[in-house]
Amino acid sequence: MPSDPAEQANMSDSDPEWPVEYARVQRQFRDYLCAHPETAQSYAILEQSLAAAFPSDRDAQTKSKGFFIRAVLAAARIGAEAETETANLPDLIGARTTYATFTAVDIRIGTVIAAGPLPNARRPAIVLTIDFGPIGILTSSAQVTDHYSPRAMLGRQVVAVVNFPPKQIGSVMSECLVLGASDGQGIALVSTERGVPNGARVH
Repeated sequence: MPSDPAEQANMSDSDPEWPVEYARVQRQFRDYLCAHPETAQSYAILEQSLAAAFPSDRDAQTKSKGFFIRAVLAAARIGAEAETETANLPDLIGARTTYATFTAVDIRIGTVIAAGPLPNARRPAIVLTIDFGPIGILTSSAQVTDHYSPRAMLGRQVVAVVNFPPKQIGSVMSECLVLGASDGQGIALVSTERGVPNGARVH
């Protein structure tokens, strides 16, 4: 075992809490070395290097080892806090699923060839006629009027789910679901970085 880690953490025996803190650091670092043999090996190499560099200067050796110990324990605390924070990520990102489930959702690229307001809509929407190439032409009702006008949608490539069951929305049968994300003020459409053939599948 390397020499006493608590001593190398630069504790001061003038501090009335020193015996307690000494024991705490000693226990923490020894436990960490037991759980992380690669760090124990690095610490042993550090001890040998310092002994060779400062053969008669025990204070220099102790101070350098103390820096190492404090850095290791600080990193361990940060890592533990990060693990605690990420433990709740499944609640934030939704239930775990599988790649097979993802591939069951058929997401395709299409080009809007006609667009107009949804008649008598309770919530403003644009009726889109979308060319999906070999899949054919499908209709969708998209609530994107906060950021887009029917004219702005013409010729735009969109990303849509094409294998959901058709859904009646007002007077329109929506045959696909155009994808977007909320920016807090409305829906911003998902798009490709460059033009791709109509009907191309999203992977």
